[in-house]
Amino acid sequence: MASKQARYTSEPSDLYDTSEALHCAGANLSECDDDNGMNEWAPLTESTANLEYESITNSIFAKPTDSSLARRRRGIEQHSSTDLGLAFSNSNGDVNDIESILQEYTAACQIYGCADRINAGILTTLRYRLPSLRVSGSFFDADMLALAEILLHHVNGSLSYIKRLDFSLAAREGKQYGKKGIRSHGAYALSKVLQISKYIEEVFLPGNRIGPYGASAIFCAAKNNPTLRTLLMRGCRIGERGAFALVSQILVSDDDANGRSCCGLREIDMSCNQIGFYGVFAIEKSLKKRMEGIKARHSNEGKSLDSFVIEVDLEGNLIFQEVMNCVTHGLGIVLAILATIFLSNAAKGKPRHFMLSCAIYSTSLIVLYLSSTLFHSFFLLQRTRYIFQVFDMCSIYILIAGSYTPFLSIAIQHQMLLAFIWLCGISGIGVEAFFPLWKWKPKFSLAMYLGMGWSCMVCMKELVAALSSRCLYLLIAGGIFYTADRFMSSRCPIFCPQQQFGSQHLALFCNDGLYLPLVFYICSCERGMMR
Repeated sequence: MASKQARYTSEPSDLYDTSEALHCAGANLSECDDDNGMNEWAPLTESTANLEYESITNSIFAKPTDSSLARRRRGIEQHSSTDLGLAFSNSNGDVNDIESILQEYTAACQIYGCADRINAGILTTLRYRLPSLRVSGSFFDADMLALAEILLHHVNGSLSYIKRLDFSLAAREGKQYGKKGIRSHGAYALSKVLQISKYIEEVFLPGNRIGPYGASAIFCAAKNNPTLRTLLMRGCRIGERGAFALVSQILVSDDDANGRSCCGLREIDMSCNQIGFYGVFAIEKSLKKRMEGIKARHSNEGKSLDSFVIEVDLEGNLIFQEVMNCVTHGLGIVLAILATIFLSNAAKGKPRHFMLSCAIYSTSLIVLYLSSTLFHSFFLLQRTRYIFQVFDMCSIYILIAGSYTPFLSIAIQHQMLLAFIWLCGISGIGVEAFFPLWKWKPKFSLAMYLGMGWSCMVCMKELVAALSSRCLYLLIAGGIFYTADRFMSSRCPIFCPQQQFGSQHLALFCNDGLYLPLVFYICSCERGMMR
């Protein structure tokens, strides 16, 4: 008992007001679930903390009862050592530690008013010494306070085998109980654990609405934690203030004497957090500035800089841009349908391959804009967005091959090149659909896009002979806009969100706007009819 108390009081700065937490547990829990605010946690003096902790531990933690676990252990000890190894460690000290920690957790649940929903995921981790602590559903702020009690005592001792804290199920299954996981108070309790932890490497918090205050507390704790590597906070509603807290606490942190940051984070998931344009821009700017500083300090060492890189996922935070993407591509669907009507009228009375070529080109336009509209519409649904992203990438190959079809089938009747273009398109679709994790896929896609787009140079002489000079100018201008669109979308990362929405989509619309009159001219040209 003396060693346990000394370990608890050796770091008084990491304590929070236990009496206040007890009062909060006895009150209505809805008062502790505010997304936008968090109560002030008054610091305790060392003497006050000792008195309060001693009164609690003397009444509950220091008086273990003859629990069912103890009775079961005495029964198991009568069996063979093989059976004993399946349930417990061979060491009686390990058994006593497990029983003691389970009793502490159960008592903490009684203190914080959550004894009626003792978490099975936590019990399983403590009982079988699992490296990943994955809580089950119905896990809220009071449950986090109870868990934080035992972690503050044993996270660097008996519970040092825990490498991951996973609260993702708390957010998903918590909806059955009217709430979704922990809020800012639970995040604050978790931050106290991360401040002293030397072994926890991963923390998963997707869907827990911790808000900007909870996120700020976690970022502040992770700032000086060299062992924490991964922090997943998708859909935590941290907002713009949470993004600025990430910049000030993690991305613009002080380095030690050797030029290394005290923060060990290397992967941060900030997707779908309502960060907005200014928050995304601040994070991207800080990441770029941080990388420039790392290169300046370590460029002469001849070592890889991958160990210094912090990967931040910012997907789904530009709500206005995504909505505008959806609107503009939806408008593209309407225009593509209108173009289909005009092209069908232009091809009436012409040979069958005229109508077929117009139908293929019109269908490729509609497929592209429909896939892009669906892709941008479901930006908050990760799996659904990924599916439509694959469709969107595949539709690019369909549009390239569909755009070539009227030129090669009607204007110059180059069937060999047309077959080659469609074969390349089918190959690209296969790679996009079935090899999404191929490390060379981005470079392969860019090479295929540009190669297919400019393969018309093979038959340039025939095109010059078949088309007027004005049509050739439109064809070349469309190719330039297409190249700019592919370069920005395939090679350039999201540095300026405004640039991606404006320049990339403007290039795409200009490309299609230049090709439509060309296809209309080819379909209605009498010269093409003689061919």
